[in-house]
Amino acid sequence: MLVVHSIPPPMVYNVKYDKINETYFLEPECERFEEPEKFYGKLTFYKEHFWNTFSTSRTSMGVMLVGASGSGKSILAEALCNLALYNRYTVIKVTNIKTDIALINFLDTFNKCVMLFDEFAKNFNYSLQDKMLSMFTNSNSKKLFIITENSKSSISDYINNRPGRVRYSIYFGKLAKDVVNEYLVDHPVSDEFRKALFETYDTSSKFSFDHLQAIVSEHLLYPQIPYKDLIELLNLSLFGGDIKLVPVDVIHLETKKKYRVEPTSSINYTDWVESDESRYYWLYFIKDKEDADAPYGSIETSTSFTSKDVIYADDKMIKVNNGLYDITLNLVKD
Repeated sequence: MLVVHSIPPPMVYNVKYDKINETYFLEPECERFEEPEKFYGKLTFYKEHFWNTFSTSRTSMGVMLVGASGSGKSILAEALCNLALYNRYTVIKVTNIKTDIALINFLDTFNKCVMLFDEFAKNFNYSLQDKMLSMFTNSNSKKLFIITENSKSSISDYINNRPGRVRYSIYFGKLAKDVVNEYLVDHPVSDEFRKALFETYDTSSKFSFDHLQAIVSEHLLYPQIPYKDLIELLNLSLFGGDIKLVPVDVIHLETKKKYRVEPTSSINYTDWVESDESRYYWLYFIKDKEDADAPYGSIETSTSFTSKDVIYADDKMIKVNNGLYDITLNLVKD
């Protein structure tokens, strides 16, 4: 018989493991999470929309927030948790913990609470993720599951694209230009700096809120330092660094034909900086994906794309739509 744990008073708790007794328990962390003075972009809308849906639901609901570190997903996750705390819900944080089926069973014994899975895939592999499905859809309990993760590719296919299990999924990609503008209004900078910043933004495949804050705060501290010299001082890798892009799958947009890319094909990610047009060009060989025996080199093609063609990018892969092909590329460090 499943034991149902009583919910402790509303605050943030961490799940801990007792090695001696081989049991899991909750340890208080804080009364609430710290929040920024202002939420930019759609964060307030997301927070209120997710909570409104959950509060009117009779059963559990999931929210998945995906994006690189510093993109804003943790800010939203913690703001949603604070809203839950305000409404007298306890928050249980699950991260950096020994994970097994016993942990899943322990979590499933709680009701009427919020569970925050920070860096979800880092703690739960595909096998354990699949074993959590019944907990996500348990009609006898009411829990809000919040998942944060750097890459969609780290999430099980039984969770991705399955709103019955995780209702909402938000991708935190390159920061929207209107958010950058709004932030610069609140933090006045020179016209020269603004122009240089947007040149960086336009030629970068990734640009997070973390990047924006770092660049602006550095400029406000040292306005006398030229923008180019200032950027070189910061711990930023906006253009990818020593990384290669390896095309994996290619779909012709008009014919919908799927192709497999030759495994040795790759492009230096740093080409983004070196090209005058901020454009990648490369030649590669592909074959009919549906014909496993077809040799590579049966079809030779070349294409290109710019930062504006990137429709999804995280720490492990990039998806590009350049008007001719839909291309998936893996990121591989040299």
